[in-house]
Amino acid sequence: MTPSSRIARATGGGPISILASRLGTRNTRTPTGVPRDVSWKIGLAIVAITVGIARADRTSMKGWEVYSWSDRACAAGSKHEVTGAETVCFALLPGTNRMKGAAEIKKTPLKLAEIERKLEALDKGEEVFWTVGDTPTSNQFDQPTKDASDPRQQLVHTIGRLGLKLSITPRPPDVGTISMAADRTIELRLRSRPPGPIAETLLRYRPGDARYREMIGHVGGLSPGETKLVPPWPAP
Repeated sequence: MTPSSRIARATGGGPISILASRLGTRNTRTPTGVPRDVSWKIGLAIVAITVGIARADRTSMKGWEVYSWSDRACAAGSKHEVTGAETVCFALLPGTNRMKGAAEIKKTPLKLAEIERKLEALDKGEEVFWTVGDTPTSNQFDQPTKDASDPRQQLVHTIGRLGLKLSITPRPPDVGTISMAADRTIELRLRSRPPGPIAETLLRYRPGDARYREMIGHVGGLSPGETKLVPPWPAP
């Protein structure tokens, strides 16, 4: 049995077996002088890479992250009266362990029909996590309501119909907000968390103040005019 026929038998047909049959001739060298077995291995590697790339659009080792937010930009180009469903944007991103910024998440907003088409391309059984991201940007995203007319709830039903495994990630805790003014002064409105007594405080820092950079670093960066939620500090 030739190497090409062994591959064809093992793979049961498909692009790899087709490639093997084309390369598995009696000649020991290709027209360019490359040994036939070397040419066959190169071709097989190319097919494997191509198949791997195609699979990457259908499966993710760490699952998939779904984000949603209200934005009339997703109604751009509509020739009729804008409805509630058209003012909700979605994002579908491969799951990772790193913190994603709002700009990255919102880079390619999707309408309801668009994200449904992307979800339809995923392998059945893939895990989908509906999340608002990490604490600093979680106030920019939302989650499904129980309202049947909510397009987010419609997407929940679509995910179930497609046989995907949906988990709605709880919102992360926060202890207040941080904002940056035009002059780059930052203002923190902080509150204590249970079980101790509830207290609130207002802090302001200017560039050059001792803890200025620390506060901005704690929320992963901040730009003038931006407001973020502040995650709790680690226990001492």
